[in-house]
Amino acid sequence: MKNWISENCHSYLRKGGKIARRARVKTLVRALENIAAHERGVTTPHQVGRKHIHQFYARHAHLSDRTLSDYGYSFELLWNLLGRPGSPPKPSLDR
Repeated sequence: MKNWISENCHSYLRKGGKIARRARVKTLVRALENIAAHERGVTTPHQVGRKHIHQFYARHAHLSDRTLSDYGYSFELLWNLLGRPGSPPKPSLDR
């Protein structure tokens, strides 16, 4: 998964705030590796769907609102890289 992300994020990393964009890509890689470790049959980013993201948020409900928001922004990046319509699920911040 890390190789696919690094290959497809090259143009994303070339523009805008470099430090923030690198951090967003690292967050996405951590999230996808976590999903691959906990969800059966997920080996590529193309296999990650809304259900996997909901389950990721449920597993990480103990994290701060800011951290969950960062993961939400990273999943938006994934959606853009995959060319999917709409937007990914957002974390529930009202706990």
